[in-house]
Amino acid sequence: MAAKAINALELRSVFQSYTQAPPWVLEGLSAAVSAGAITAILGPNGAGKTTLLHVILGYLPAQSGEVMIMGERLLSLARSLRSRWIGFVPQQESLPFALTAYEYALMGRAPFLGWLGKPGPEDHAAVEAVMAQIGLDALWERPIDALSGGEAQLLRLARALVQETRILLLDEPTAHLDLKNRAAVLDALARIAGRDGRTVVFTTHEPETALAVADEAILMHGGRVLASGPAGSVLTGKNLSALYDLPLAVRRVDGHAVVFPGEGKEDD
Repeated sequence: MAAKAINALELRSVFQSYTQAPPWVLEGLSAAVSAGAITAILGPNGAGKTTLLHVILGYLPAQSGEVMIMGERLLSLARSLRSRWIGFVPQQESLPFALTAYEYALMGRAPFLGWLGKPGPEDHAAVEAVMAQIGLDALWERPIDALSGGEAQLLRLARALVQETRILLLDEPTAHLDLKNRAAVLDALARIAGRDGRTVVFTTHEPETALAVADEAILMHGGRVLASGPAGSVLTGKNLSALYDLPLAVRRVDGHAVVFPGEGKEDD
């Protein structure tokens, strides 16, 4: 009999509150993320999506419950090991000093360097390969404050990729991007999971973003899981209508899943 596959992430009845007591931001939340899958955490603003990522990263402690990373308890993992296993791409980031795009991406190699260690040939090779993969190899010397919104988001993704983690978490990776840059980010995520076999988890409040690339989906509302599982069976008009308290239908248009307002029969 084949061994049961280990989930990349698993949350078991997690409670979290910024006041250490009710009201809960996460209320008895349980969910699992398959290794090697792209999982979308979908929900309206205030659903607890970003808080969930911070709990997974260990930035925020859960008042109760358990977070498992690759079958290991989060609290049992040394901080240095967490940084080798999990990468994080925030929505925005402010840095107190000026860097070039290359220097910023090179920061992702910090977990591989010793105390006061300097990047070596392997570190530079990793950065060069990732920046070429993401399409940023022409921007090495450009200051990060001179990048467009889409370029900055791709650079944040590049920095996380050079960290070479097994799991990549992204908070609203397509927020505030135009259609071209949104497509570039989603294409990069699909290639990362498909070629490298990494586990990709991203939050979004946009159903069509989830429908475009996700293998699995977790729907969150009020700090709880409304539905979870394969994206095709979770991202339905019925579930999305309940999630957003708005009549919605999912239909196929030119081979793409599109969300329409209003009730109606969905395409198979």
